Amino acid sequence: MGIIIEAINAANVQDVNTCDGEFSIDAKLAVSVEEDNIRYQVVKIPCTKKRYAYDEIDYTAYIDDPDKIVFLAQLMGS
Repeated sequence: MGIIIEAINAANVQDVNTCDGEFSIDAKLAVSVEEDNIRYQVVKIPCTKKRYAYDEIDYTAYIDDPDKIVFLAQLMGS
């Protein structure tokens, strides 16, 4: 499936903040420094779920504004 990226407009502004912002975390990055070398290790942790909060922005203010623009990326077919 492809991705469509287009500027916010009157036809797609209703699609803003409609995606599921939930994601899973099942690992963390353990970073250390040894003799001036940065090392890291991926450490498994118990899976937890988090969710991004929706933006409290009036996206209609960006429609047809020559000084600012917002892009919306959507997966084709969804």
